[in-house]
Amino acid sequence: MNRTPAHPIAGHAPPQFLGAITRLRRRPAPAAAIRSHSRCRMPRPEQALTARRTPAPTTAHSENTMEPPSRDRVSGSHNPAGKRRRQLAAVLLAAATLCTVVAFDVPAKATLYPPCVVSGSCPMSVNSGAAGMLTPVHIYLIWYGAWTSSVVDETVQRLVPILIKGLNDSAISSIWQTYNSNYGHPDGDIQLVSSFSDTPGLHGNFLGDAQSQSEISELIYAGVFPNDINGVYVILPHSGVTVEDENGTAYCNGMCGYNYSAIINGTNKLKYIVVPENTGSCTACQWGFTTPNTASCSDLSGQIDLQLTALEHELSEIITDPDESNGWYNSSTAPVTQMADFCVTSSREQMAGGWYSLAASDCPYFVAQGNAFLNGTDFLLQMLRVNQNNGQYGYCTNSYGGPFSNQNFGFSWSPTFPQDWAPGNYKGECQPGQPLIGLSAVTTSPGQAHSVFCDTGVDWSHGGETLDYPSPFGQSDLCHLVPFDGLDGFENNYNVNGNWDPGYYVDQCNQSEFAAGASQSTAGRVNGLLCCPGTNGGVTARSCAREIIGQSPIPTADWDYGSFKAQCQSPGQYVAGVSANTTTGSPHAILCCDP
Repeated sequence: MNRTPAHPIAGHAPPQFLGAITRLRRRPAPAAAIRSHSRCRMPRPEQALTARRTPAPTTAHSENTMEPPSRDRVSGSHNPAGKRRRQLAAVLLAAATLCTVVAFDVPAKATLYPPCVVSGSCPMSVNSGAAGMLTPVHIYLIWYGAWTSSVVDETVQRLVPILIKGLNDSAISSIWQTYNSNYGHPDGDIQLVSSFSDTPGLHGNFLGDAQSQSEISELIYAGVFPNDINGVYVILPHSGVTVEDENGTAYCNGMCGYNYSAIINGTNKLKYIVVPENTGSCTACQWGFTTPNTASCSDLSGQIDLQLTALEHELSEIITDPDESNGWYNSSTAPVTQMADFCVTSSREQMAGGWYSLAASDCPYFVAQGNAFLNGTDFLLQMLRVNQNNGQYGYCTNSYGGPFSNQNFGFSWSPTFPQDWAPGNYKGECQPGQPLIGLSAVTTSPGQAHSVFCDTGVDWSHGGETLDYPSPFGQSDLCHLVPFDGLDGFENNYNVNGNWDPGYYVDQCNQSEFAAGASQSTAGRVNGLLCCPGTNGGVTARSCAREIIGQSPIPTADWDYGSFKAQCQSPGQYVAGVSANTTTGSPHAILCCDP
């Protein structure tokens, strides 16, 4: 959830930081290789990178002009390039037999711009004909190089799928939905389709952008991956591989990852991301302190979580700005920026938007900083820019409300049985470990519910609060619907707070339960809460207060622009009840309780 930084940067970034990080200026792309890009550039915590990379000259290598693989198998004509591709395809198919294509279950965050973090003055524009990234977004992982069974390698390989699945329909992917176009907006549906290990790597220990494009081309040609216009091909080079972007900028020399698009293997413009592994040698691509995901108790660098942040950064940008002619960007800045670039600063605390502290029982004196609880796992991720007022205004946050007006939000991760806990109704549901802490309504009559706001666990004021896990807000098959529509709804007829909103219908969970979601009818009448038993004695409803929608102070950044909102006022509080207008069924207030 969004936290206002405790010590905002005054004014603009130091010029040495701005000069340290280069980005390709927008220019007409060659017809043979139309593409777009962004680099996730992370400045050092204490000092600036002083080297500025000069863009590579326009050569056949740097332009990465690619032909479709030769498929001349009938004529018998001599085609060395086609023969080589076919040989490589055979190698890949053989490797697929050895390495196995891993199929996953598919469910049915640079440049420094502190004004965006501090004041929200970061305008963006969108191409008038922009279609944006098609959804659902299909992710194809390419583990390139000598990934081994070492602790670091295994930790990264385990966490990347967890993060991608956790972003699906999350309070973070809700930020993507603020980037509208004439053809709609991303809906937060991101699916991890498959993974492939290319060991030791067809292109050896060097991956320039031309080699990265070739890697994707060969995998598609070999039938390992489809040529998917909805796909994002994510190349994850091992730390032993030297990586350069399309300008020849090397990893750690001003670049922690980049995204791009190009015509590969035909007419489809394919999107891809390259995020190299960091095993500790690159301090520029580390958080610089202990984060939730480490390889050992002695790891104080935050290198793994920074790599995961780079992945979140690039993925968010390629979804909202898939290529130079089809998305959201700011062309008035030099260099051109995309949405996640606005939220990268020299202050790691500001870049994260605050954090909570984690105490690990298996590491004495181990205290890590996290700010996101996704798919049952803690992460430290950078904030992303929320788009408001058609791009004229924006601000950085790490959480946004999940819309469930005329759609479902979060329903795919429901642990209830049966999974559809409110059949025939729209549902907004928080991820496991995240209680409901806010509810919004549209401003037009009759004021139907619009979004749920979920607690991702961040200490809003960055007060250094230490949370002892497991969380008291877990979800299980004991979660259940407490319905109400035209009557009061109480779990087991138990209302610990009496009539807490006189004149309105009220719905409330039991004293030991918290609300993890809300439902409304297709006509817009709020009609139920998803109530879950608290765990570890952490839910007692010992003290509760009413927060009226449209009148409640919002202690965080605006998490549902243009809507009326009510939100719990203190970290750790949770929603235990909701009230509705007796005539229209529109939400009126929420009941917020202390644990």
